[in-house]
Amino acid sequence: QVPSAKCGHSCTQDPSQPSQVPPAQRPFACPQCGRSFGRKAHLARHLLVHSGTRPHACSRCGRRFSSKTNLGRHEAVHTG
Repeated sequence: QVPSAKCGHSCTQDPSQPSQVPPAQRPFACPQCGRSFGRKAHLARHLLVHSGTRPHACSRCGRRFSSKTNLGRHEAVHTG
């Protein structure tokens, strides 16, 4: 996890490293931190980070996550 210098959110990829997709192919930019995405749906998912919305809850402990991927990663702690 690497904290963003712009918004402080921790990202899995280093924002200082060049993206695999050129900026011209990422037309959807976050109005809060400037991170850009190639698909509108990816921007919508990213915006959950800034809003604090966490719609995916762990069925065992109730901890909430902004993405199903993060929820799935967390659920592994319960199964070992």
